Amino acid sequence: MKMEISWGSKMVLLLMSATLAAQQQPSPAVSVGAGLESLPHGFYYQSAQAWKKLEVTSSSGFRTTHGASVLAGVPPGLVRLYDGSEAPNQFEIFRPVFGIRVDASRPDTPGLNVRDLLIVRMVKKKGHRGLDVMQGGFASERVGLNSKDIVEVTLTTVADRTFTLTPKSDLARGEYVITFRGANGTAGYDFGIE
Repeated sequence: MKMEISWGSKMVLLLMSATLAAQQQPSPAVSVGAGLESLPHGFYYQSAQAWKKLEVTSSSGFRTTHGASVLAGVPPGLVRLYDGSEAPNQFEIFRPVFGIRVDASRPDTPGLNVRDLLIVRMVKKKGHRGLDVMQGGFASERVGLNSKDIVEVTLTTVADRTFTLTPKSDLARGEYVITFRGANGTAGYDFGIE
């Protein structure tokens, strides 16, 4: 007995098989974050071998930028400084994956919670790196991180209080810091792209 299947029925069967196949594949967040939920709380980056813990680094001070603004009565700019011309962690991949395990006792503070994490590009100078945090001008003044230095990121929930953070596009070679929006670069996790 030969059974005829209409074109519409074929499409429904194809869609059902594609849906079932997709449900059987592990979700990207699970495969990218595999093993992260078993680690102690902290901040990590994914190497080829395993998750490696990153240590917090703090700004070592400030430098004001005056230029011609002093003569005209315009407030100076402010650059937050980090020691060394390069971060200790240098990556060869242009889209690194970071893992975050949040301590259950950590308070959820606006501006300083996991959803407020930013990747910010720093300026590399001889002996230090700088993060532009304030700029004076004739008509206006900007306080806070410069939006042109902020990288768009994707934050993905892997498990309870466990997340991955990745840049949405490849990073250019240079120096970066992962910091909280409310911290304005006071401290964070620094790294470089070689």
